[in-house]
Amino acid sequence: MLAFICLSCTKSKNAGAGVCDTWPTAANAAQSTRALDRTVDSFARSLDPQLPLPANARAIAEWLEKQPCIEQVGIATDVVTTEPPGLDLTVRHRNGSKRTFSMLFGKDYVKLSNSC
Repeated sequence: MLAFICLSCTKSKNAGAGVCDTWPTAANAAQSTRALDRTVDSFARSLDPQLPLPANARAIAEWLEKQPCIEQVGIATDVVTTEPPGLDLTVRHRNGSKRTFSMLFGKDYVKLSNSC
């Protein structure tokens, strides 16, 4: 059973040009999906992998919540038992569309699971 923790943060109007500008639409889905993944992966890789998984997951969720186009971020409470451990973040855009980001939390990195 998956449960989600929802975070609410004050939206910053100047934050998130990368996330909001690259959020996939019907017209640009494939290209924007890759660009959005790169944006989220870049932020995740900037985190300190030595911090506990919940702290880094919360940091990614809070960063996403600050984006002016994001309505809600849900953090799965169940950690995927892989090596390295994984965790899903479900992100809902203000336009109603959703995207799930699968994150990996290694000893030396935090990254999107589909990145190299």
